Amino acid sequence: MEILGVYKNYPFVKATDKQGVKSTSDLFSITEEDILALKYNDNGVKTPIQRTPMSWIRTIQAWNLELIFVHGMQINWMDQQNIDKD
Repeated sequence: MEILGVYKNYPFVKATDKQGVKSTSDLFSITEEDILALKYNDNGVKTPIQRTPMSWIRTIQAWNLELIFVHGMQINWMDQQNIDKD
């Protein structure tokens, strides 16, 4: 799995994978509680992800809402060619 071009062994991807996030579009359904609960297995210890990846999720959620409500754009986040256009 690859989300936002982040390597699959990165703690952010490990934590979101455990939460059921399989693609960038899945990030839009994560609640604030889900974001705060994201943890990954660090040699047997459940470790919370750092604040920066938490901010990535919040930022992409806000950006998607701006695209929809301010610019009237509906993005198909599953279509990689469409995403890479701009």
